[in-house]
Amino acid sequence: MLLRSYATVAMRNLARHRLYALINILGLAVALTAALLIGLFVRHELSYDRFWPAGERTYRVTADITVAGHPMEPSAATQMPLAGLLREQLAEVEAAARAGRYRVVFGEGDATLTEIVTAADPQFLDLFPLEFQSGDRATALARPDGIVLSAEFARRLFGDADPVGRGVTLDGEHAYTVTGVLAEQEAPSFLKPRAIIAMDGKASLLKRYDDAWNMTVVQTFVRLRPGTDPAALLPRLRQAVERMRPADVDTGGTVVYDLQPVPDIHLTSVRFRETADRGDALVVTGLTVVALLILAIAAINFTNLATARALGRAKEIGVRKALGARRAQIVAQFLGEAVVLSLVALALATAAAELLLPRFAAFVGRPLALDWTADPVLTFGSVAVAAAVGLAGGLYPAFRLSAFDPARVLKGEREAIGGVGVRTLLVVFQFAISISLMVATAVVYAQLAYLRSVPLGYERQGLMVLAGLGQAPESAARALLDEVRGLPGVVAAARSSDIPTQVPENYMDVRVPGAPAATPLGTFGVDAGFVETYGLTLLAGRALDAARATDREPSEAEIARQGGRPEVSLMLNRSAARALGFASPEAAVDQRLTGSGTVDWRIVGVLEDARLGSAREEVKATLFYAPADPFNFLTVRLAPGQVAAKAERVRGAWARLVPGLPVRSSFIEDRYEGLYASEARQGTLFATFAGLAIAIACLGLFGLAAFAAEARTKEIGLRKVLGATVADIVRLLVWQFSKPVLLANLLAWPLAYLVMSDWLAGFVYRIDLSPAFFLAASIAALAIAWVTVAGHAARVAVQRPVLALRHD
Repeated sequence: MLLRSYATVAMRNLARHRLYALINILGLAVALTAALLIGLFVRHELSYDRFWPAGERTYRVTADITVAGHPMEPSAATQMPLAGLLREQLAEVEAAARAGRYRVVFGEGDATLTEIVTAADPQFLDLFPLEFQSGDRATALARPDGIVLSAEFARRLFGDADPVGRGVTLDGEHAYTVTGVLAEQEAPSFLKPRAIIAMDGKASLLKRYDDAWNMTVVQTFVRLRPGTDPAALLPRLRQAVERMRPADVDTGGTVVYDLQPVPDIHLTSVRFRETADRGDALVVTGLTVVALLILAIAAINFTNLATARALGRAKEIGVRKALGARRAQIVAQFLGEAVVLSLVALALATAAAELLLPRFAAFVGRPLALDWTADPVLTFGSVAVAAAVGLAGGLYPAFRLSAFDPARVLKGEREAIGGVGVRTLLVVFQFAISISLMVATAVVYAQLAYLRSVPLGYERQGLMVLAGLGQAPESAARALLDEVRGLPGVVAAARSSDIPTQVPENYMDVRVPGAPAATPLGTFGVDAGFVETYGLTLLAGRALDAARATDREPSEAEIARQGGRPEVSLMLNRSAARALGFASPEAAVDQRLTGSGTVDWRIVGVLEDARLGSAREEVKATLFYAPADPFNFLTVRLAPGQVAAKAERVRGAWARLVPGLPVRSSFIEDRYEGLYASEARQGTLFATFAGLAIAIACLGLFGLAAFAAEARTKEIGLRKVLGATVADIVRLLVWQFSKPVLLANLLAWPLAYLVMSDWLAGFVYRIDLSPAFFLAASIAALAIAWVTVAGHAARVAVQRPVLALRHD
């Protein structure tokens, strides 16, 4: 009976005060919808790679490289010999394996497909026991011509037939046999191989680096024995590398090896510059905080509106207490109403989340799903959060209202109700959150606009890139280059092993004769014509020249035939010349460099620094040379105007001269935009949720304004009788709600400054935190508050004074 009475009273109150109920339910529903969507995304991001057996003991070895005078270069790439050294020298290492990725052309019958292949040690499948749909995981990589395919890629190659035992060619010359097919991988993981071959297999491009300590070309993974403390192992790991590395390999700086837990790879992979599917711990943390703040704003609305309605319910409470109701019963009544409101809001939020989830999942690029029946954590968690928000919002009003003195309340004494100071503080807190989110959104968008405008050191417009040329015979690649250069509308063309926006993590240790130590420099493979095609600035010397035999690295066979150590030309950028200790670009030209490889180097030119990667990073000290390996990319500079038609002519030339390879083309401009896709998504996400936070805060302000206007109706009537105009009344009420918004800046500005300063610190090239961001956000918040309140103020102000004076 008691519960039924509480429910009846609650429903009658909600029906009688529809505006109050609507504002609370709508605000809570919007907040819970945002929290549901953010919660699904955050849970997905935190679930990566938490399913591997012994995953808590599995790590990736990383290397932080620091050269004097240059910032630390973090990298996930390590040397080929490292895994074997760790297995042999450290008893705590239970297993170690290497894995490297590169693109190859797969052939099956007359069909060809270009895809990334992972070359890995057989132990790799012990560390990461991928589920096999067919084949034997234990022996799949035991043979040098065995290949494992993902189920999706196997279907693309062979259709629905069982591919195990069937043949496929790699790069048109290496025959492989399918030894296994991976099952569809549903659990989120950084590891999504399309094809896996043995590291020492005949098509592996990495086995040539087996003993190369001066090249970082693979990722190294280890599983530690139970009970091993990674932090205690690290000093011994570093000592083992220093002890066993050949004496002629000198990094010229500091290489600090570290162990990164595999479950952390996805969210910390920005630090290691990985794939486009990477996560960002800062975004996950930021969205989690935003969700909590939005829920807090909704709870504050509930508290404010409940205390504002205290006058309307004061007599009800006084009568109930006079009739013997205990305080605990009144508290239970108000908390029950709060929970009912929050559960109704949850029902609306659930429907809204179902409708919005497909668009949200597509935007964030994650396979998110709401499955209430199969996901008890989601179901009970959502109910618990909704109930908690309702209780948090109703707690203060329940205890405040239940504490009324019935005698004073029944006499109509307003002082017995109070709560004005608390409401003011809560409005201050609401708008502090809103202003902080507006500042954050503005800074993100401004930084993104700045990144797009940062001078790159080359002209990216009109640059078309065709990938996969490295799989073509050299004669066909050369013929294609010559034909493309003669096409109408083509300004220049050149081949390269790498391209801007896709800068490798490879390093080469080089030494100036007589220098005490070697210097690790990033490597960038280019052919003659690259400088002209990209419009790079030559500071001193000359560019590489196809007519000079010394301007391209000889093959191993040519080196063996010639004997000795041939001298090969290379170019440096300004940062590399500085890192090597040259006083000026001119001083570097014609200087000789040595390394631990099979050739020596002669500097023939120095280029101005160009930002080939993201503006998050410093320009890397880089050497540019023409490697003996085939060039994988063809870059074509197209003249302005009718770009689509000119690009189609280039694709047509590829189709004629390299018919066995599919055409894969893109524009540097688009790839450059892709570098900042993450920042663009962050800006949109924060703008969206900041807008929701402001909308919820305005809903609360709307309700408070309505109650305030009603409470001051008689005062307004008296003012009008005494000569106050409508404008005077509007200013009076608007100023009442402007004060907490202005005070909110005292909280919002320092908070927004600290958070956004930390975020901007992740960029080498960044904007300044101008006061304009803070002033604009504050003015916008104030304007929103004025618009929200002015309507109510005007409605009350235009009433006839006689009606206002009769108001009770």
